[in-house]
Amino acid sequence: MPTHLWRPGAVLALAVAGLVQAQPFQPQIAATAAEQDRYPQGRPAFPRGVTGLPGLVYATDPGYAPLRLDLYLPPGSPATAPRPLVVFVHDGGWHGGSRRTNGAFADWPLALAALASRGYVVASIDYRLAPQANFPAPVQDVKDALRWLRSKAGSYGIDRSKVLVWGAGAGAHLAALAAVSCGAAGLDRPASGVRPNPAVGAAATPPPPSDESACARAAVAWYGAYDLLALRSMPQANSFLGCGTANCDPQRRLASPVNYVDASVPPFLIVHGMEDTFFAVSQASTLDRVIRARGGSDELILLPGVGHAFIGSSADATRAASQRAWERTVDFIARMLPPAGP
Repeated sequence: MPTHLWRPGAVLALAVAGLVQAQPFQPQIAATAAEQDRYPQGRPAFPRGVTGLPGLVYATDPGYAPLRLDLYLPPGSPATAPRPLVVFVHDGGWHGGSRRTNGAFADWPLALAALASRGYVVASIDYRLAPQANFPAPVQDVKDALRWLRSKAGSYGIDRSKVLVWGAGAGAHLAALAAVSCGAAGLDRPASGVRPNPAVGAAATPPPPSDESACARAAVAWYGAYDLLALRSMPQANSFLGCGTANCDPQRRLASPVNYVDASVPPFLIVHGMEDTFFAVSQASTLDRVIRARGGSDELILLPGVGHAFIGSSADATRAASQRAWERTVDFIARMLPPAGP
């Protein structure tokens, strides 16, 4: 055998390279909340052949900036078989936040790209914020994003029948509300409320088709709020609802995911820090109890020693909780929506 065909070092290097390629890359977790936008400038480039499509306009509303999302396409998409869709809704107390940051994850776009590399189309969306836009505007935006993405299934290689919605904090409230209110009246934007925006081009921003579904097959909720009647004294919640403390209960009921749960509720993964002082851990246990009482299925994970956004009293606690939430979420997504590709 010629010596150039048998080199132990080269064989070992190839084996290691193959192992590295087979292992999914993991998100970077910081010691505390990370607020820097780490999305790549210029042409988006992510590991493992993931393609980034930043700032896609999915809807517009008169008086507001165009609503945008970032899309992460798995390797080979859209030429291969359609892939399941995961839609992420960011935190920010209904008043702020960004589709490109989340908790202590140092590089949230890279984390979403890591999920996409497993065979998913992943979208991270922005939505209208309080006090400029009140309930139900933000959940209408989430539903519009789901409809728009389904309408673009052919362009982006999306399996329209396999959609999961995932949110954190206020985004978990909106994601949960969208998931449990499939077909419910009153939470969809009137068809006349969305128009193409001439500033960005009419062809780029058609109204989300009203005949597309805004339903989800499963949902993931991280440290969210699900019973807004328990938040009467929270200024952020009252501002989001657009009402005062005295006359707000009807709005609180309409905005509470627990009030829409029935036997058709999709499977949920609920993850919450036990020391959360922004949205108390009782919010998670209440949603868990209601889903089970109505005949639904859910998984509840309560993380000790950490509060909102899985931030703990030490860097190690924050990293451990965030890593556990990430791993359980990726596992849940894989079980609910098995990827079509390798």
